[in-house]
Amino acid sequence: MSNMEEKMKEMDAAADVADKELKAMAQIISIPVARWFAEHYRKAGHKRLGRVLVQFAKETAKMNKSQMTEVHDDDE
Repeated sequence: MSNMEEKMKEMDAAADVADKELKAMAQIISIPVARWFAEHYRKAGHKRLGRVLVQFAKETAKMNKSQMTEVHDDDE
């Protein structure tokens, strides 16, 4: 098996894990994120949206549940 084939196999396995984790999340969390992604991926592309999610995760990494809001301040 080539290095590229091995890498693709690893990525497929990682995607399977991510799929299971997403489906195990509370739907109140997973469905809005999935709908947001579906709404934007055709124009923005999955790589750019992935970067948006990773950057948001970094920006909010130190937040605890008491600091989280149901609606972002800009949306109110």
